[in-house]
Amino acid sequence: MSTKRPVIQRGHFLGEYPYVRFGSGRENLVILPGITLENEPPNRLAAWTYRLDFGRFATAYTVHVINRRRDMPLGYSTQDMAQDYVRMIERKLGTSHVMGFLTGGAIAREVLEMSLGHLTQEQNLLLPHRYPPTPLAPLVLDP
Repeated sequence: MSTKRPVIQRGHFLGEYPYVRFGSGRENLVILPGITLENEPPNRLAAWTYRLDFGRFATAYTVHVINRRRDMPLGYSTQDMAQDYVRMIERKLGTSHVMGFLTGGAIAREVLEMSLGHLTQEQNLLLPHRYPPTPLAPLVLDP
């Protein structure tokens, strides 16, 4: 068993989307958490907490916990956020599995609906806390 500490990276995608990245898997898992008031990459403690919470996926996936973009305009909806996330994922990550919880779950659902025309069988959506209920059944990632 390796005693090597996992690498946790923090930064911004496209200068707008704060993220934490960890794991060594060949596939991407994008996690969209609930909306926060802050728009900075999570501090070391928060990044460590994400690693603790989602570390079970870090062998099979490269995990990207991505927060909202900077300077959201008045009236910016979850559909608007989803469009931005789809563009960012396509530009920076490519094919990815998506997990969302709280507000991130609503955004992840929109991402799925926007992507239905070009999803592959290898892509999944996981909504641990769905509100409002949706007819789209969540697909469970199996690390």
